[in-house]
Amino acid sequence: MMLNNYVPIIEQVITKLRQLVQLEVQQTWRDITLLSIINISSNLARINLQECQTASVNNQGYIVFPQGRQTKWLAQKITIPQTL
Repeated sequence: MMLNNYVPIIEQVITKLRQLVQLEVQQTWRDITLLSIINISSNLARINLQECQTASVNNQGYIVFPQGRQTKWLAQKITIPQTL
């Protein structure tokens, strides 16, 4: 068999492996800007992210930032399993 015959199979395997190891995380950012926490950066561990709104995204899936020189605080929790 020619190598070209294996290309579709290899592409299928690569796609399957990507599904196992890549995770879309853009939609899971939490907007913590509105929290009334003094010195957010040193108090991140105390924030319950489940109570925070999900950050707004546009139709392209990008997080929407306010115009001008405004700070937007975002937080995200990603749990990495010990084994796959």
